[in-house]
Amino acid sequence: PNDIFIFYEYVAEAGELEDDMARALIEDLAMLCGHQEIRKAASLVRKSYQEKVAESDAWKMREQAGQLMPFKVFNGSHEAASERKTFRVKWCLPIIAGKSGKTEGLAQ
Repeated sequence: PNDIFIFYEYVAEAGELEDDMARALIEDLAMLCGHQEIRKAASLVRKSYQEKVAESDAWKMREQAGQLMPFKVFNGSHEAASERKTFRVKWCLPIIAGKSGKTEGLAQ
């Protein structure tokens, strides 16, 4: 009860950084979901990229945005350890590696 599952696929361009992916995740989810906390998180992320925001303040805002995300866990690619670490450490997003077995997946 009260749980939802969101399937979100993001295909990164060559040379795209983990921070760009995390930013896109939060901003895209704000467009897809009408959830107030996700929209607050996206607003913080957008503000963190404004020209006059100090870098240290920008990262505090991005961490706060990640903490606002109302998810217990994000399943990420089992191959992308550096991305998962960036999402967890710098963006405070609760991401874990998805299982890699050919029969793995989410139970119906």
